Amino acid sequence: LRVTDALADAIIPAEGSFPPASEVLVPDFIDEWVSAPYPEQQNDRKIILPGLLWLQQESLDRFGNGFSSISLENQSAILDEIAWRASVAPGRQKEAAFFGRFRFLTVSAYYLSDAGTEDIGYMGNTPMAGPYPGPTDEALEHLRGVLKSLDLSAEI
Repeated sequence: LRVTDALADAIIPAEGSFPPASEVLVPDFIDEWVSAPYPEQQNDRKIILPGLLWLQQESLDRFGNGFSSISLENQSAILDEIAWRASVAPGRQKEAAFFGRFRFLTVSAYYLSDAGTEDIGYMGNTPMAGPYPGPTDEALEHLRGVLKSLDLSAEI
């Protein structure tokens, strides 16, 4: 779990008033996700757990300490080899797939948290006083354009 904490925080560190991923329980979400008995989660388990073990071993081999105990600079040195599709180190495709899936789960969990929704300015699930004003003219224009591109027409 320490590796999960450190990796989640490397993906979404604290910024300004927003906490790092570990503080909004992203590692707990990932732990629960890969522990669930459903096919998608069990497939992710086969990717995530070996990936975390690889990350820990790679850190021990290179820097003599576990991933959660090394500097951010050393963490980045490992992650830079697997984080970007265009520059994955040779022979690291499996590790890159692990990182991609872990990053997806981290970002998904973070931006479903209160801190994440506040960070992106999400206003959903907020009661409004008075009559609903409806969508903005800009939103309606966008919707009309999308419908037209799909060769659909609707009275908006």
